[in-house]
Order: sequence, then C-alpha cells, then structure tokens
Amino acid sequence: MCEKFNVDYKKAILNNLNNKEEKENTFNDVSIGIASAVTSYAGIHMNKIKLDLFNKGVVIYYSDTDSLVTDKPLDNDLVGTSLGLFKL
Repeated sequence: MCEKFNVDYKKAILNNLNNKEEKENTFNDVSIGIASAVTSYAGIHMNKIKLDLFNKGVVIYYSDTDSLVTDKPLDNDLVGTSLGLFKL
C-alpha cells in the first residue's frame, strides 16, 4: 500500500510514535527473514490441518495464519493452551 501511494513506511511509522526512545528502538530488532520463515511455516502448518479437516468432511468457512472457522468442532489434539494449539 505504501509503494502504491509512494509513502515511506518507516517515516510514517516513526511519525506516529510518541517519544524519542520509541523512535530510537524502532526497527532495531526486526529480522524480515525470520518473520518470513515463521509466517511461511504457519501457512504450511495450517494447510496440513485444513487438508486433514477437509478429508474428514469438515467445511472451513475462514482461515488465517492462526485461526479457523469451521462447521464442526476441532479434534481435542488440536485445541489447548500450549504453544501451537488452537484456543477456543
């Protein structure tokens, strides 16, 4: 969106920060490579789950990198409070 309207996204974000400390610490601890890898892995993980649900006859109305909306409850092994599990 920034490219479409020729906006420098770094300047836009920095203009919305309130104090000097926030501005100095912004963009210093970001790894685009790691963020891309995590997002890609989430997509792979979700596609495996969606394929399994599809094969079980579950209708998927919506999905994102971390959520699903289906017509049936998820299996108990997919739901919990641990990292990587869905929360209801």
